[in-house]
Amino acid sequence: MFQRYPSFLLTAALLLVALVLRAQSPVLLSRSPQANTAFAAPTTAVQLTFSQPMSAQAASATGMRVVSGWRGPLDGTYSGAGTTTVQFTPASALQPGEQVQVTVTTQATSQAGVAPTTATTYQFWAASAGGNGQFLDEDVAVGGNPTSIAAGDINNDGNPDFVVSDNSSSIVRIRLGDGRGGFLPPPAPIPSQIGAGLSNPSAIALADANNDGNLDIFVIGGSISGRYGTMLGDGTGRFTAVFEASYYSGDSLNGLAVGDVNGDGNADLLTSPARSAKVLVLLSNAQGGFTSAQDVPTGYNNALALADMNRDGKLDIVAVSPNAVAVRLGNGAGLFSTPTVSQVAVTSGAVAVAVGDLNNDNKLDVVTASNAGNAVSVRLGDGGGGFTTAPDISIGAAPRKVALVDLNRDGKLDLAATLNGRTSTTVALRLGDGAGNFSNAPSDLTVGLAPNGLALADFNRDGQTDLLAGNTGDPGGSVMVGDFSTVSVRLGNGVGGFGRVPAPRVQVGGPGSTTVADVNNDGRPDLLALYSVSGVGGVSVRLGTGTGAFRAPVAPIPAEVTGVGTYPNTLAVGDVNNDRKLDFVSYAFIGGLVLPTTYLGNGQGGFTLQTPVASSHIELNVRSMRLVDITGDGKLDLLVSTVFPSTEFVRVLVGDGTGKFMAGPGASSFVSARPGTGPRAITVGDVNGDDKLDLLVGDYSSSSNRAAVSVRLGNGAGDFSVPPAPVAAEILLGYDYLTGLAVGDVNNDGKLDFVATTIQAGDFLSVRLGSGTGAFVAVADTRLALQYPSGVTLGDVNGDGKLDAIISGNQYGNRVAVLLGDGAGSFRPQAVRGLITVGSTPSGPQLYDLDGDGDLDLLLSNGGDPSVTVRLNGSYYAGSVLPVRPATLPAEVAALQAYPNPARGTVRVDGPGSTGPLVLFDLLGREVLRQPAGPSLPLIAVVPGIYVLRCGTRTTRLVVE
Repeated sequence: MFQRYPSFLLTAALLLVALVLRAQSPVLLSRSPQANTAFAAPTTAVQLTFSQPMSAQAASATGMRVVSGWRGPLDGTYSGAGTTTVQFTPASALQPGEQVQVTVTTQATSQAGVAPTTATTYQFWAASAGGNGQFLDEDVAVGGNPTSIAAGDINNDGNPDFVVSDNSSSIVRIRLGDGRGGFLPPPAPIPSQIGAGLSNPSAIALADANNDGNLDIFVIGGSISGRYGTMLGDGTGRFTAVFEASYYSGDSLNGLAVGDVNGDGNADLLTSPARSAKVLVLLSNAQGGFTSAQDVPTGYNNALALADMNRDGKLDIVAVSPNAVAVRLGNGAGLFSTPTVSQVAVTSGAVAVAVGDLNNDNKLDVVTASNAGNAVSVRLGDGGGGFTTAPDISIGAAPRKVALVDLNRDGKLDLAATLNGRTSTTVALRLGDGAGNFSNAPSDLTVGLAPNGLALADFNRDGQTDLLAGNTGDPGGSVMVGDFSTVSVRLGNGVGGFGRVPAPRVQVGGPGSTTVADVNNDGRPDLLALYSVSGVGGVSVRLGTGTGAFRAPVAPIPAEVTGVGTYPNTLAVGDVNNDRKLDFVSYAFIGGLVLPTTYLGNGQGGFTLQTPVASSHIELNVRSMRLVDITGDGKLDLLVSTVFPSTEFVRVLVGDGTGKFMAGPGASSFVSARPGTGPRAITVGDVNGDDKLDLLVGDYSSSSNRAAVSVRLGNGAGDFSVPPAPVAAEILLGYDYLTGLAVGDVNNDGKLDFVATTIQAGDFLSVRLGSGTGAFVAVADTRLALQYPSGVTLGDVNGDGKLDAIISGNQYGNRVAVLLGDGAGSFRPQAVRGLITVGSTPSGPQLYDLDGDGDLDLLLSNGGDPSVTVRLNGSYYAGSVLPVRPATLPAEVAALQAYPNPARGTVRVDGPGSTGPLVLFDLLGREVLRQPAGPSLPLIAVVPGIYVLRCGTRTTRLVVE
């Protein structure tokens, strides 16, 4: 009996423990991936470990909901029933940067049948792979005043590059092409700019000055120093200034032309002093220097060109004075004719000239651009150096540069002219008819502000002519549109049109806001763009191709969802009726009331309006909203930021799982209150580590006249409350206005932080680090290099495991700033392409993998025009600029031989690799002829002159007779 008693007690104790455990609710002990991480592996499984073995219901979509912010409820398999660890394995990999919310509902019972006391929720983000944070730009930042551009292959990689003069300094800047339309500064230690040795360079050209097969820079000064010079290239993108001279210290130089005018095979330099009625002829010494030949009287000169105007095989001078074009015939020995009748009047104020055969009579013609007369004059050559007059072309305000090229591949020269008016953002395009006449192109080309410099070449090597325009607009002007201090890159389509890099902007129904989500269930991100035109709301649907481009849906799916109320201003996307098809919700005036309007998706990109519930209306000004499961019941709820005339708050509307929303326990939850209006932003996340979503509201503190972020802690049932002391309910940021808000773990400690864009006597990124209790600690603010920031987002754009900040700015340039995070809460500007240009009045930057290469790309709305800008991350282009190479060419270069040389008809190439592609360039680095395979090269339609013949990396000089 005595011996049985302890056994009886042990059995009773075990029964008692079992009864206690049976009555206890299961507790979530650990999770993987960790809460708030931004670097979960895309192939990760979600694992939840509990204090008790869990039921089959817990290991199902009923008890464990895994929802993507971009795709809605995720498909996958559940396992772990009967154990303490429940696992969800997604059917497909998570997308880079994808936000995932995991909710353990009250239906997730233990194996003993006991449910959790409350639902628990946490969030994490999938990691991005690779990328360098250098978003390919349609407008290349060069700084200063880019008045003259010269294009050519300066590093011998087969891709056209460009050099540009800064007329506001003494700098020439260098950008290397990647062969796809992108440009970057040369790789270190090659400098990206070089001092020209003269002030205010007004014109620049590329040619081989010292017969080494590498392009060199010819430059003239626009200041009163009257200087000119050369910078010799070594074939890697590096240049060294070797010659500078001054014509006259009291004069500036205007026109610049480069060519062999004395038949010695060397590129000579011709220029015109602004106050002297003549052209300086400077003969090359083949080492980068010059000797003066006889000056040529021509009249007051604004522009120059060299061309064979009388068809004798010798270069002649075409000089433009303010009211006329004059021709001086060359004798092939560096001398030119005195004035004759070879002069013709043009529209007053001529500043530029281009030469070409406009009417296909084998006689060269000229066009001049009149900056004062807003016209282009056309003058047809007679083959002897004289002209006949053709009608002038009205071109637009203040043309500055003009070029002739066949834009639409019809064998007829077309015209391009930069319009340099103060508020102009246009390059005018006119199509030639082959008879000397021009008609309007399908559309002029939009570039940056006040374009001046102009260059045309095949920059993406697709056989079509592309265009560069140097944007010289004044950022201090009272009227600002477009970008400045950049070179716009526009890619030709071969029919007279041009696209942007890397692709045309996505045209939508009107300016507004954009949301990205997979609305047709093909695994690719799509666009929903909310807009309002004359008060009538609509949503544009654009389906992603997975390559960074977007297209309208194919009928019968409409591209535009019309009649989305009156003056809608916000949109949220999610699966509101749990059918695994994404829907969207907007707010609009309908029947005199402001109603949440739900459009149910069909999973193919189509949407149908669900009849609004009258009892759910809110008669107030809706500023922003979010769809998120606040109550943990597996149904999306709606958070709405609203403004009354004297107060503002966030209202919680509880979803019923069918797409309808009703007032819930959070409907009267005030998160701030103040008079007036101002920018607002709302976001959610677990900031105090209790597995319940909390609310952050970007606002303005009326008591301190400062931007602020309000903190409200969620109870998991749909209500929010002021945090208990000493946690601050309102975080003051020290500046007047808040324009953007984003949350993320910026210092990698597992606790949510926030960043905000603010404005006051400057523009800043404010960073506050979370303590995990709901409190936040300030770190040093970052001064931004753009003005009026309009939004911010966080993501790892360079693949280093640290969150970066992307900020849009909508004034003085319409740019986006890329700031790289250090993983400790600080940010620094991206060294290369730290500022990229986008559309007019951008806002709402977003990061997604738009082209399927694993890194985060950029997308944002343009409020000033009906479009969405896409910028692809630069990982695809990272290796496109060649690494640093020795300054000397390989020894095998000398082994390339061409014969006969001089040549006529056909030239043969001898040496290793001579059966490869053969390319013929003129002395300006322009491609003249290409043969896919050697060793023979027919010299079809090649005019006599000096050329560079290239086979692979080897070159030789070729004289064509």
